[in-house]
Amino acid sequence: MESAKKENTLFALKSTCLPPTSTCEIPPFTVSNTNLIRKPAPPNSTYETPSLAASANKIAGATHLAVPDDPTEFERDWELEAWKNREDLKKPIQASPENKVLFAIPALKRDGAFRNVIRKTWMHQKGICNANNGHKDGCNLYTIFLYAEPPASNQSRKGSPSDCVKAQDCVTVEAKEGWSHLEAMTVASFRKLLNDFKWATHIGKLDMDTFPHWQSLIPSVPKGQYSIIGNMVDHNWCGGHNWCPPKGCGRPVGGKFSEYWYTLAGPTLIRYPCWSYPQGALYLLSRALALGVFGNATIKGTVDSPDRPDVGLEDFMVGWAAIEYARKANVEVSTWPHDTKVETMFEHLPAQFDKAALDHKVHGAPEAGGKY
Repeated sequence: MESAKKENTLFALKSTCLPPTSTCEIPPFTVSNTNLIRKPAPPNSTYETPSLAASANKIAGATHLAVPDDPTEFERDWELEAWKNREDLKKPIQASPENKVLFAIPALKRDGAFRNVIRKTWMHQKGICNANNGHKDGCNLYTIFLYAEPPASNQSRKGSPSDCVKAQDCVTVEAKEGWSHLEAMTVASFRKLLNDFKWATHIGKLDMDTFPHWQSLIPSVPKGQYSIIGNMVDHNWCGGHNWCPPKGCGRPVGGKFSEYWYTLAGPTLIRYPCWSYPQGALYLLSRALALGVFGNATIKGTVDSPDRPDVGLEDFMVGWAAIEYARKANVEVSTWPHDTKVETMFEHLPAQFDKAALDHKVHGAPEAGGKY
């Protein structure tokens, strides 16, 4: 524990602070313009390791399970992460001139305090621009916040959140909020982004509890009309369920989303029936692939295929629909090479579940009582 105090290690991303009941006294930091400034801890704040279990009630209504309930904790974590990466945050983001990459960050409508933390940490970098202002010279990456508003509530809406009004960097998606509605919200979000930001060449999704390393990630975006990048999930990482990607396939190889080393026979380089999906912390699709996957008002996407397994996971849905489109359209989809060090691209707070939340037979989101 003493070494953890000295190293000021971020408890949510590293395993230094153990056991779970221990306390890691991490000094609070503020980052402004990537320069470290000390400030006193907020009144009544605590810097203990948070509970490693999220309640089933929280999971039923949450969008990002690893984000602390208290925005002060989230601010402390993200400011420390920004401080750890302060030298990289000063570097320019290198982007291909032909690429106009747009990342959307979904959040609950009420999560203004959390959005503000992101605005003043990793989003506060030269070259990152508000997508609502359109395509501009000098922008190497575009970002936008998303929040859901059910269509039925059009008459009773109280307007945009105050932080969104001030920053003008949010868009509304007609969908329901919450973990159990992520599939529908993801489809609605990508369709809106494809329609509203027609200049974007790549469209991605980034969770609030993901800290991106843009200086590494943006230059790694594959060339070509069809691509998808993210931390690919194979059969074992998925949990070995019968609905997971096929056993023995592993992750894509050679930078091709459709090629895999099949270890149950050989190993042999094969394309079918192997596939994988990008873990939901972060993924990015080229416009052409996003259109084929999600569709629009006139084109039906593969997410609407009657054959698509419905397991309640939006990232699973994206991966399945992407490989389905690649096969049906007979196109080669590029991805990160299999030896890519994903931790250099982004870091993700691990979601934690309590026993009630894990008490299920079919993968998906538990109801408030932890049952299905």
